[in-house]
Amino acid sequence: MFYKRAETFADRIPACNLTKLALTLNVAIFHVEIMHDRSTAIDIVEASLRSALDQVMAVNNKTLLQVKSTIATLRSCLAKWQEEANRDMDRLNKMTESSVNNSRGPSSPNSITTSGVNTSGAAGGGPPNTNLSHGRASGNASLYNRLKNKMQKDFNQYD
Repeated sequence: MFYKRAETFADRIPACNLTKLALTLNVAIFHVEIMHDRSTAIDIVEASLRSALDQVMAVNNKTLLQVKSTIATLRSCLAKWQEEANRDMDRLNKMTESSVNNSRGPSSPNSITTSGVNTSGAAGGGPPNTNLSHGRASGNASLYNRLKNKMQKDFNQYD
């Protein structure tokens, strides 16, 4: 309950507020460094930048330089994480191509086996479920959800 109320109050804070931008950066870094979930960090930073850039002209001159600096840092981190995600996808594609080329035998040119998973399209076959959006594997998502649920339960005990 307290968490939901905090989210409600946070939504009222302007997107280009210096504290909100700094917290966004910290949360994104947490997702990359601790949760190993670059995809969520990219999504968080992209959404924050879209909102903040729409409102940056309303920032007072006293904090404008700091806001611009924080936005530049967010952009820099976003570019780095997107580049890393692209490299990971390139590596994955190369690994997939090499395993496909190595597994083709003269006896079955249409059937491709990768790590024991039949991907030929036959009954029960098909490509493995990899869920690699921005380099995120499904195991990290479940870890994230378990941690999120635990934190929510901890907050709910104070209701």
